[in-house]
Amino acid sequence: MTLGVLALLTGALLAFMWFRQPAAAPVATTIPKTFILVAALAIPTGTLIRLDDMKWVQVATTEMTSGMIVGASADKQDDTIMAGYVGAVARHAFPMGAALTSDGMVKPTDSDFLGAALRAGYRAVPINVDGVQSTSGLVVPGDRVDVILTQAFQGQGTIPGDRIVGETVLHDLRVIAVDQTLVSAAKPAAPANIGYYAKLPRTYTLEMTEH
Repeated sequence: MTLGVLALLTGALLAFMWFRQPAAAPVATTIPKTFILVAALAIPTGTLIRLDDMKWVQVATTEMTSGMIVGASADKQDDTIMAGYVGAVARHAFPMGAALTSDGMVKPTDSDFLGAALRAGYRAVPINVDGVQSTSGLVVPGDRVDVILTQAFQGQGTIPGDRIVGETVLHDLRVIAVDQTLVSAAKPAAPANIGYYAKLPRTYTLEMTEH
């Protein structure tokens, strides 16, 4: 009788101790993240994209969708990937902060680049330039320029100061290509930093209307 009561009490005590055990702490769930390329500012349709138009941001992999441009690894962005889209044409507008997509841009190496870069009703027209006219090679695709017609008059009766006359004949034209180059690196601060600009261009291809 005494042993039975003792066994009953022991069982009750063990059950009480089991119920008094603290609940296991929940296991923290870590959501994987990666870097994607986004618009650093609003990019209108037809824009020739520059380095400053893009930036990397880190997002959860669960937020990713098809076509997003991903960094080299989950914890590292890659500037070589970004550089591959410098000079690309935006097929559609990207609001500031929106994810850039591979199918939303046409790279300069794509066969349909020139057609995508030119706006409806415009043509690509090359003009020859020299070192002075090319502003020492500091103009890059995507820049906008004016075209100035300079005429030199010969004659003994002409006043020296009036022998050369310049007139702006075309305003605010977009540069589509420099020589055969449709894309360039970021513009340097001065000619001393050149690289791409070490060779002065001989031809600019401008976007203009027929008339």
